[in-house]
Amino acid sequence: MKNKGMAVFLVIILAAVMYFGYNTFTQREYVVMGSEKTDYPDEWNKIIADGVNATAIVVNVRGKKYNSTATDMYMSDDMELMCSTNVVSEMFECAANVFDNNTLKITRGDEVVQISADDPLIKNEDKNPYEIDFVCNDKGNFVSISALSQLFGYDYKWDYSTNQAVISEGDTKVPLPVKYNYEEEERVNIAKNQGHFGTCWAFAALTALETSLLPEEVFDFSEDHMTLNNSYNLTQEEGGDYQMAMAYLTAWQGPVLEKDDHYGDGVTNSELEAVKHVQEVQIIPAKDYEEIKRKVLECGGVQSSIYVANTNSKLVESGYYDKSNNSYCYSGQSVPNHDIVIIGWDDNYPKENFEIDVEGNGAFICRNSWGETFGSNGDFYVSYYDTNIGSNNVVYTKIEDADNYDNIYQSDLCGWVGQMGYGSGEAYFANVYTSGDDEELEAVGFYATDKNTEYSVYFCEKFENIASLSRRGDPIVSGSFTNPGYYTVNLDKTIHLNKWQKYAIIVKIDTPEAERPVAIEFRNDYQTDTVNIDDGEGYVSYKGIEWESTEQQHGCNVCLKAFTNDVRE
Repeated sequence: MKNKGMAVFLVIILAAVMYFGYNTFTQREYVVMGSEKTDYPDEWNKIIADGVNATAIVVNVRGKKYNSTATDMYMSDDMELMCSTNVVSEMFECAANVFDNNTLKITRGDEVVQISADDPLIKNEDKNPYEIDFVCNDKGNFVSISALSQLFGYDYKWDYSTNQAVISEGDTKVPLPVKYNYEEEERVNIAKNQGHFGTCWAFAALTALETSLLPEEVFDFSEDHMTLNNSYNLTQEEGGDYQMAMAYLTAWQGPVLEKDDHYGDGVTNSELEAVKHVQEVQIIPAKDYEEIKRKVLECGGVQSSIYVANTNSKLVESGYYDKSNNSYCYSGQSVPNHDIVIIGWDDNYPKENFEIDVEGNGAFICRNSWGETFGSNGDFYVSYYDTNIGSNNVVYTKIEDADNYDNIYQSDLCGWVGQMGYGSGEAYFANVYTSGDDEELEAVGFYATDKNTEYSVYFCEKFENIASLSRRGDPIVSGSFTNPGYYTVNLDKTIHLNKWQKYAIIVKIDTPEAERPVAIEFRNDYQTDTVNIDDGEGYVSYKGIEWESTEQQHGCNVCLKAFTNDVRE
C-alpha cells in the first residue's frame, strides 16, 4: 500500500513538471517527502490536492481509522484537509453543530468554540486568536482537521505517501461537560403528544431521529406512518418497542413527513416513500451513563425507557414524581413500560429535588411525548438512580439522504426478532440475491447482537448451490463494532453485478459475549405472525464449511441486506 501511495505521489510530481516546465521544477528544494509539513509553490497546490482526492483519504485518530467517502472528506486547493462536521463529532469527542448554515459551534468538555464561515478568526479562552477554515455549501459543512487538531492540542501529521492523516494524543478521553441540554443548544423540536394511544415507542424513536439531524436539518416525522406501516401485527393501542422502530427504519419503510400522514386521524398512506434512509442504529449497553452522554453530545438523543403508570395524571400522583421540580425517580422493581428520549444531563442536579430519597445528585434531562404542558415544555429530570433509566438505549447514528442507494435487497422486514448460533461467538451467515439489472454492489447491512463484534464480509460472485458458499475467497472488507446494533458496511471497492446475476453475501461474525451471534427474523409470537420466510434464501454455518438453509431447516430469515446503485450510461 505504501509503494502504491508513493507511486501516486511521484505521478503528481511528474505531472507538475510537465505542466509548469523546467523552471518551476528547479524549485524542488521546497518539496520534502514524508510526514512533515511540506511547502510547495502556490501553483502546485491544486494539482497536488487533485491527486490526493483521487485516492481514498484515511484519517487515523488514536488508532481508529476513518475512511473518506465522496461526501465527508477532501483536500482543498490550499492544501487543507477538510472533513464533514458529522465526522468531526466522533473524531474529537465533541458536539459539532452548524447553525443558520453559517456558524459552527463545537462543545468539547467545558470548552466551547464558535467558528463563522464569514470570519474564520476565532478567539478562545486561554488561547491566542486562531484561524480555522470552515466551509458551508450545497455539498455540506466542512472544517479544517489540521487546524482543529492544533487548536485542541493534538499532534497532527499528513503523509502523502499513504494519503493518510495521523492525529494522536494521550489515552485519556476528553472529559464530558457537567451539564448539557438540547433545549439550550437548539437541538430538539417542540414536544409532541401521543394522546391516548400506546405509541410512546414511535414518538421516542422519531424524536431521537429528529435530534440526530438538528440543527442542520429540521424534520417533523410521522408517528402515524411508523405505527401503521411497520411489518408487525400490532395496533396503535397495543404498544410497541425500539426493535420495531429499528426494523421499520432500517428497512426504509420510513420515515415520512408528518404533513403527509397526520397523527391520530385513523388514515395512513402506505405508498409514501422514506424521506431519509437510516443506515446505522447503535444500542448502548445498560447503565453505561458515560457512553449515553457521549452519544447525546456527539450524535443525537438517546431513546430509553422508564416505568410509569399508564397516564400522565397517575404519574403525577404516583409518589415518584415531583411536580414542582419536574423530577422523577422510580425505585421499584417493575420493568419499563414507557419510552422517552434523553436529551441532556446535569451532574449537579440536587438529590433533594426528587420526591423520594436518592443516593446522590445528578439527572438525565428527558423529552416526553405528553405535549408541552407536561413538565417543563415537555421535559423532565430523571434521576441517575432511577431503576430503569439507561437500561434500554438506542441512538440513530447514521442517517443519509434517500438517494444514497438505488436499491435495497432484504428479506427481514421485521428485523432482529431472535438470534441463532452454535454455542460460541463465532458463526457464518449468508443471503443469496439476484440483481434486477446492471448494478454496482456498494454496501451490506447487518446486526451486531452484542458488544465488541468483529466481522469479515465475503462475496460469492456466482451462486449455483449451497457448495458455492464454501468457495468464497478472501474477505472484501473487515472491521469491528464496539456497540451492538444495526450497521451498514461500505465495501472497499464496489462490485459490478450483471443483469439477473445470482450472487451471495457471506459474513463471518465473532461476538465474544454471544452464544448465538446471528440476528434472525422468524414468527415468534402474535406480533410477528406476519413474518414471511418465503421471501429469502439464507444460510448459516459454524465454520463456513458445512451450511444449513435457515428457511428450510430453521424456519427463519437471516438479517442481512445488500445495497446497490444502478449502472447508468
